[in-house]
Amino acid sequence: MTLFPPFRFAIVEDGVYRGAYPSLKNYRLLRRLKLRHIISLTPEPPISDLLDFCKREDIHNTHYTVPRFEEDVNMSPSTVAEVLQIIVNPTNLPLYIHCLDGANVTGLVIACLRKLQNWNLTLILNEFSRFSRDDVIMRDEATFVETFEEEVEIQEAIPPWLWEGVHYRHHPTIRLKHTAVLQESRRKRMDPTALLLQLEGKGSGHRVATAKVEKMVEEVEVSFTVQALALEGFPTVATHKK
Repeated sequence: MTLFPPFRFAIVEDGVYRGAYPSLKNYRLLRRLKLRHIISLTPEPPISDLLDFCKREDIHNTHYTVPRFEEDVNMSPSTVAEVLQIIVNPTNLPLYIHCLDGANVTGLVIACLRKLQNWNLTLILNEFSRFSRDDVIMRDEATFVETFEEEVEIQEAIPPWLWEGVHYRHHPTIRLKHTAVLQESRRKRMDPTALLLQLEGKGSGHRVATAKVEKMVEEVEVSFTVQALALEGFPTVATHKK
């Protein structure tokens, strides 16, 4: 059977798709994608056909009221941040995000996603332009992306295409909020005492095990620190014992 993709359909990342408002003839393709989530950035809630499709396919739909695009940016930074939080949560993937025509509104969210991924600004704006109505990005849209720094909540699990699957503690331009689970995990990983609580008070028989765990924690801490420095653009130097 012939598959008809939505207008301006494209693959953003593995498990993330973008495009225009899907019509009935697009549903067969969307079904093949085995979607878990559809994000609708539209002036009105999705029509019954789309909602019925989501219900039949067990797809969660999240709707954000976004006015029809004219010439000005019509989304707030907080709305974009909320959408990004959905996109970078692996439990929501595969995911399809759409506005009315798949152009500037969806493009603005994807541009901010690219910024979260640490893409070069020129590449971000070039990608935006390829999907925009007139193949250009307006000044206020470029400014929105360049100055976007709204807090984005990051879950413990992240997609492999975000920072190569390794968490940033701090992003160069965007404020990050890590989940309590992740914060606790980091605290324990960086604190040998917390990892050794179960070994305390169990006598000399556990001294060897304790030493091994302490060594393991030290190695993980160093590895994590080097990865974090490398991801944030700092040069790292490998040292070896003679």
